[in-house]
Amino acid sequence: MLTMSLVKATIKNDILTVLNQSFDETTNPTTLKNQFADKLADVIINAIQSATITIPSGTIITAGSATTQTQSTPAVINNGLS
Repeated sequence: MLTMSLVKATIKNDILTVLNQSFDETTNPTTLKNQFADKLADVIINAIQSATITIPSGTIITAGSATTQTQSTPAVINNGLS
């Protein structure tokens, strides 16, 4: 089992920040939508990149093969996603 912790409250607050940002009402609606989408995408990317992924120790079974590894140690990825 792969676990990836994300903090819902942080994501929620970042989305609220994007929603509460003032946008120039004279700007073309398509431009406004693109600006909003860009900022929301940044929130999502930042959340994913700040995640910690832990693969628990134990037997690892590789896809498409009967090869297994026992007594493996957990792999932890901190802020290393891109």
